[in-house]
Amino acid sequence: MTDQEFLALKPMPTPGTLCREEAFGAMVAGGNLPIMNLNEDGMQIWALCDGIKTVAEIEALLLKDFQSERLRERLFIFLHYCLENSFMINTEKC
Repeated sequence: MTDQEFLALKPMPTPGTLCREEAFGAMVAGGNLPIMNLNEDGMQIWALCDGIKTVAEIEALLLKDFQSERLRERLFIFLHYCLENSFMINTEKC
């Protein structure tokens, strides 16, 4: 998948996946999935993944709070992990 194709995805949590806020960030669990801990950055990304916003739109929103040249790389790694491990789905395929 190219960067442009990835930027067009519209990720959202897989139905039945729960996210609980904790002192360190959040815990995500659902179905037969292992529990995943999110730091505050991961929690902010998770909250933006609503199935309506594209990855490009999420990146633009995050750029308002994060001034990192590695933002796109980190965002792609996080979302790729979530999609590959069924914590999130791409609503374009639903």
